[in-house]
Amino acid sequence: LRTAMLCSLGVRIHSARHAPIEIWTAYDLLQCSGRASFGGGTTLHFFSQKDGYLVSNRIYIGKDVFIGTTCALVAPLALEDGATVAGHSIASGRVNSNETVVNTTIMRRPSDQQPRNM
Repeated sequence: LRTAMLCSLGVRIHSARHAPIEIWTAYDLLQCSGRASFGGGTTLHFFSQKDGYLVSNRIYIGKDVFIGTTCALVAPLALEDGATVAGHSIASGRVNSNETVVNTTIMRRPSDQQPRNM
């Protein structure tokens, strides 16, 4: 029922389990393509300050994305299909399909030696 209600408001969301409450207040800034799993306590941050103005940005969550518990997702953010955000991490920017965010570092899976900072 919640998913149907959000779709009627314009949110494109398909089976996002445990989605944070912020999707009710900023439904036009989130796109979730399918089968995303949110851990409990995850927060979405759509707004930031730039040059003294409040600016809104979008968050895109691809298919089969896993978001661990108590994470912060900071817009602008694109989590590509299959991306992972480990528990207690902060994600922003672009996270490719073969990458995992751990703390604030993006790490390639499975064999990339060089993690990159966000």
